[in-house]
Amino acid sequence: MSGVRWPRRSSWRTLELISTYLYAFSTITIPQPAVALHHLKARSPPLLQKRAPDLPLVVSNNCDETIWPGIETQSGDRPESQGFKLEPGESRRQLVAEDWQGRVWGRTNCTFDEDGNAVNGPRACLSGDCRGVLDCEAGGDIPVTLAEFTLNGGDDQCYYDISLVDGYNVPLSIIMVAPENGTLSSMPTNRTNPSCIATKGHMASPDFDPYNSASSQFVRSNASFAPAGDSDAQTFLGTNSSFPLAFVGESVSDDAVARWCPWDLQVSPPWKPGEGVYPYPDDGIERPVWNPCLSACAKWNRDEDCCRNDHDEPGTCHPSLYSRHAKKVCPDAYSYGE
Repeated sequence: MSGVRWPRRSSWRTLELISTYLYAFSTITIPQPAVALHHLKARSPPLLQKRAPDLPLVVSNNCDETIWPGIETQSGDRPESQGFKLEPGESRRQLVAEDWQGRVWGRTNCTFDEDGNAVNGPRACLSGDCRGVLDCEAGGDIPVTLAEFTLNGGDDQCYYDISLVDGYNVPLSIIMVAPENGTLSSMPTNRTNPSCIATKGHMASPDFDPYNSASSQFVRSNASFAPAGDSDAQTFLGTNSSFPLAFVGESVSDDAVARWCPWDLQVSPPWKPGEGVYPYPDDGIERPVWNPCLSACAKWNRDEDCCRNDHDEPGTCHPSLYSRHAKKVCPDAYSYGE
């Protein structure tokens, strides 16, 4: 979770959510105390003077396939639409209130009728479905990769994070563009833009340089997305060559990304050879390219996996095999309910 100070009177602020299949990397996040209450477990404090919704929330699809983003509002004024379709390369800009608290995720393989309802049965999407409707009023079916936001956490603090606590379905990144006159304008941009890519076949090559126009396909080089005071710099997911992303490199290979999800947590595990007996080890079994993964908590609903009851303290809440594997491929993301 990244805790950042958000100047209340700034006139230019943007949070951009990007779902992308193309590059794997990690960024450095701002550490929080292990005993801190997660920001989505607390409601935003009331504002004495509340402006009309004026904070841009931009959702972009940098995938090769169509994505149907879903949005769930937990408090504050909701955006105009909480579910829509984005073709590859498309973006949608909406406004949210300064006290907005909610989640954003990607839905895949959806089919809706002209009224925005499921066509066949109660579900409209293969992953991330929200009760079979286009404009979500509830959270997405697990497993989903979540972007979580609390824009007013108290004392002018804004919190956001990527969560794999309920599982993983698509890669996701968050770009926070700081106001030019705010505290964050002087903070290294690679400390404020978390990312998670855990899908096979989308790792960058070792010599990939997103700050070199010859090798980067997705470049933000205009003032709206460049770091404050650096509008001419070639940027990538909110960072530039002065403050680059900390690429994972050889520590996470494409093969590791293909096999990070424990066998019994795969939504669609491969056919089991040997008369239905799980092979051990399973390294020789080819897994699907796109294979959503349930978290241990989502699959087994045990106190020790969900960090509740006798396991709700840092001393008794420990990462499961799923959490440890998820953290290796997505070090920026939450992987269990610590």
